[in-house]
Amino acid sequence: MASPEVANNYYMAAKRKLEEGDDLAAMSLFEKAAYEYIDLKREATNDYSRKTYDDRKNDCLNYIKQIKAPKKQRISDGNNVEKITYNVEFPQTDYSCVAGMKELKEKIDDLIITPLMKPEYAEYDLEQSSGTILYGPPGCGKTHIIRSIPGEIKKRTGQRVGIIDLAVSDILDQWVGSTEKHIKAIFETAKQNEPCIIFFDEIEGIGMSRSSHNSSYGKRFVDELLKDISKIREENKRVYIIGATNHPASLDPALIRPGRFDEAILISPPDFDARKEMFELYVGKLPYSNDIDYKQLALLSEDFSGADIKKVCRDAGKIAKKRAIRNNTKDPINQNDLLVAIENTYPSVYHWYDEMEKMLKKGKLDKIFAKEIVELIESSKKRRFNNENCIQ
Repeated sequence: MASPEVANNYYMAAKRKLEEGDDLAAMSLFEKAAYEYIDLKREATNDYSRKTYDDRKNDCLNYIKQIKAPKKQRISDGNNVEKITYNVEFPQTDYSCVAGMKELKEKIDDLIITPLMKPEYAEYDLEQSSGTILYGPPGCGKTHIIRSIPGEIKKRTGQRVGIIDLAVSDILDQWVGSTEKHIKAIFETAKQNEPCIIFFDEIEGIGMSRSSHNSSYGKRFVDELLKDISKIREENKRVYIIGATNHPASLDPALIRPGRFDEAILISPPDFDARKEMFELYVGKLPYSNDIDYKQLALLSEDFSGADIKKVCRDAGKIAKKRAIRNNTKDPINQNDLLVAIENTYPSVYHWYDEMEKMLKKGKLDKIFAKEIVELIESSKKRRFNNENCIQ
């Protein structure tokens, strides 16, 4: 049975996180609160309660919508000429909020954090590195770790590094020429606020291969993106560009050549330590028994994405909730609930592996991505097909 106290606690905690500037944590808590209010509305026995819970659920959804809202604004330069600028954020999360991923964190230190923290050592570089592409299956933490970089730099040095966190909807515009203006405004905003990170989530939305565009319109904003990335390097600005994609085959080849995005990092499913930490995190937010064996859960969830692990914990909660309602008790989640949820969860990354195999066979994956993707797919095949045979 859903609890008004739990729902309200999630709601108030979300508002506190919002005030602290931790948008990701706030959004997660608003989502949890919304789910609780949905259940409370379903269980309510009168119209007044149903409306109250529905209003609060809608309130949560509105906050989530605001957090995800487009981050550009129009301002006047004083001469009645309207300009576009983008919001620079300063997330509070750091590496301590990212489970596992030790090797990835070391790569990000070398490629992104050290150049931003120690510009005095730039003389050792033949030329400034301007960008990195993070690629891999969805739900494996690309966005989460990128948003932890400013907070990690602040924790280590006290220096504030902003991030312009962009979705495709923040950039694309139906009017011819407007998208190019938006791209230019993003880079201008970053240069005015250096040191700064520009993060293009789902970068294939604006960096799609020009050969796949049917109009000159699409080709023009890819050209603008390439031009502005090159200009950052030429002007030696403390601006770093990060792109994240689940569809590396869609990217324009010019984007991933040296001089634009110099590096590509595969974000694979979480390793054993990361899975163990994720189970501890998600189970810890629920009523649970003392028999939870986090090492066993991590061993049995190889190939699971972070999103899959979150789903397992949510499904285990539903199993325990049904039992508690049936027995009219407050039975906690136990190890068996989690094992049942794992058994009934199919790793979502396998769908991505299938798509990548098709791209490989068609020769559509650049070699910068292909080698590591092949290794990732091959390493999982034995586990995958054993599991699928068991399911059948």
